[in-house]
Amino acid sequence: MNTTASHSSYVEVERHLVSTEERAWIRDIVSANPVWADVQLGELYVVAECTCGCRSVVLEAPEHVQNPRLIGHQGLVGEIDLNVRFDGREDVVSVLLHYAEGNLSLLEVVWYNFPEPVPRKWLELSRDYRIGD
Repeated sequence: MNTTASHSSYVEVERHLVSTEERAWIRDIVSANPVWADVQLGELYVVAECTCGCRSVVLEAPEHVQNPRLIGHQGLVGEIDLNVRFDGREDVVSVLLHYAEGNLSLLEVVWYNFPEPVPRKWLELSRDYRIGD
């Protein structure tokens, strides 16, 4: 399945490793979910990015299924709500990690001030975790 076909605002990009920040978000979300906490993820690659400025990325399906218990399923691994301060104001950025067919598939960054792009830098004040299914 072409992952980018199901996300209309995503464009394919040259395959590259997730950023350090994206990797940390993924690690934190996966660690918080007991169904995913023991999974060895290996290297994670970005194959598409959203064009709206939200910083969401599509993850490449690996050669081997990351979580065989979830083959045949899709859903949310979990979410982090980041309470942040930037430009003298406080706000929330939500980071959601999705899976499909036992593989991490989408790192979605939700910014409630759309269409303003998600800031590249902020001071994190606190974070709240929610695990998915």
